[in-house]
Amino acid sequence: MSEHTTPAGKRGSNSKRARTSSSRASRVGTGTPHVLEEATGDFSADYITVGVLGRGSFAEVNLLSHRVSGELFVLKTCCKLDAPSYSHLRAEATAMAAFRSADAPHPLLVCPLACSNPPGRSANYSLLMPLCPGGDLLQLLRRQNTASSAAIASPRLRDPPSSGPLALSHGGKS
Repeated sequence: MSEHTTPAGKRGSNSKRARTSSSRASRVGTGTPHVLEEATGDFSADYITVGVLGRGSFAEVNLLSHRVSGELFVLKTCCKLDAPSYSHLRAEATAMAAFRSADAPHPLLVCPLACSNPPGRSANYSLLMPLCPGGDLLQLLRRQNTASSAAIASPRLRDPPSSGPLALSHGGKS
């Protein structure tokens, strides 16, 4: 039979969904081997997937460990079939690559170390980036108390559009 009785005496479905938590909840932390291997893709020869750090508005973020050195990295991945996500992640990679320069790397941007864009629409698009522990910049500043309370309250730190010209002005400096 496909029905079972719960401890409270109610009848419920014997489906996998009823027995386990959501797929996202089961992946956060340790992750499932199949999903993590699929997310690692081209980087699986050099990196071991430790787990899923979380999901953003357009990408999943995985924690990777380098097989030789043990150094930790982040892999930001989206499915190419999700057109808006793919477009957002490609735009992010293009913008970050514009600021990556051996002469003057931008002090506020984390640039991707590598990009995986296999041909075809069924694969994932991934950015390999250095791990920046501590959350976002505002959280880090608050924890370290390196910025005054006035600087933390500054609209420049809270409003990305107003920070854009500040970030772009760095590229014009020689």
